[in-house]
Amino acid sequence: MKRLYYLLRQIFGINALHILFSKQCKPFVLCYHEVNEEELFRQLSALKKVFEIKNINQLQPNDYGACSITLDDCLNRDAEIFYSVAESLSLPVTFYLPVNYCVEEKPLPGDLIKWMIQVCPKIFINGMEWQIATPKEKLVAKNKLSAYFYEEVKKGKDISQLMLQVFQKNNIPETEIPDEIKVMGPARVGEMSKSEFVKFESHSMSHSAFVNLSDEDLSRELEDSAKWIEQVTHKRVTSICYPFGSVELTGEKVYELAKSFYDNGVTLLQDVWTNSNRFEIPRIGIYPGDKNHGMWSKIFHYQGRNIIKGIVN
Repeated sequence: MKRLYYLLRQIFGINALHILFSKQCKPFVLCYHEVNEEELFRQLSALKKVFEIKNINQLQPNDYGACSITLDDCLNRDAEIFYSVAESLSLPVTFYLPVNYCVEEKPLPGDLIKWMIQVCPKIFINGMEWQIATPKEKLVAKNKLSAYFYEEVKKGKDISQLMLQVFQKNNIPETEIPDEIKVMGPARVGEMSKSEFVKFESHSMSHSAFVNLSDEDLSRELEDSAKWIEQVTHKRVTSICYPFGSVELTGEKVYELAKSFYDNGVTLLQDVWTNSNRFEIPRIGIYPGDKNHGMWSKIFHYQGRNIIKGIVN
């Protein structure tokens, strides 16, 4: 239904009308995970013509008509595409790096799930056999497995160990995992960070749910990840992207603790930036399948919702 809504906004010219008032738009941050090079180039080229694009550390709450662009996780394939497009368009972009996965050059559990669903006709997990031979079965399995692991993370389970058990149960050798879904390694991070358009920031050390950590462990996640990235990139780290991004898995204490190590923090709460809180900056997720009109529809949907809230309140 959302995709139909976004398409109708485009068809009836609602997005085009909003573009005329782009200079009055609240600042916002786009969040990418997986990207298609052609589509990303179209989206960012179009965005550049309408909004002023700033690094996340330069964006201010009163920057009407401005936005920032971010990429989470830094998988090899997606980071290389993003890097190429940012360089060609001369656009500042922020890459949020999960340090432990970078050091070990391994994929995040969520990306492993998606990969397994694509390559395996069936998988065994949590005592159940999942048939995933058809596109419909793959979609159902992806949603159910994501929900299962989300609940396990909430319980404080080590999701990396859970994924290792899944691999062993399904006889999947780690050597089969493609490099493109692994997090970019330290050497390439160092090379990319020489670009004037790419800035690496923290996505924590372990990409754990912060809500399950003690204050001491949480402080270590915040401090150590920033120090490690600074050593590799030779640039000061000033921003944190909270793993999983929701209050439910982030908790609320992190917003205060983060102030000791960073200048700002971003979430996955879907919205434009409507207040002066620099440690709970919302973002608008742009996902595979969100074409150009989908990007515009999401941006102006949240801009419009903010206007309506102002009128109602």
